[in-house]
Amino acid sequence: MATLCKRGSVKEVGTVLLKDTGRKNKVFCTQDIRPDRVRHELYLTKWLLNQEADYVVRYADVDASLRPDAELHFEDGLLFVELDTGSESHEQVRQRMAVYQNCTDPVVWVCLTEKRLDGIKDVCPYSHHLFSLWNVSKFL
Repeated sequence: MATLCKRGSVKEVGTVLLKDTGRKNKVFCTQDIRPDRVRHELYLTKWLLNQEADYVVRYADVDASLRPDAELHFEDGLLFVELDTGSESHEQVRQRMAVYQNCTDPVVWVCLTEKRLDGIKDVCPYSHHLFSLWNVSKFL
């Protein structure tokens, strides 16, 4: 990592305490990330690394009108990804979902708890939205 930092390929963007005990982990990225988004970006990266897409698009390269957290591209289509960490209200999520109302590609909402998943599903009026529960603790 030191070599990549020295080359300017990545930079340290913050630290995250991943478990209740222990020391904070340094987080590195190719982009600048607001401090309040570091945990979200780390979780999203871990989730994306476990997917089998042809390629992944993130940050400024995603569809500018939708601004998903990521895009998974496959030979036969595209999947928009929204990682929900539970930090937004259901009303904020509903507003976020409305951005995709005219979108024909599927959107997957990845939630970290079953309670949050159920709440998000309850506020979704769109049939092309999918929902996934991800037990992040298994990957940390």
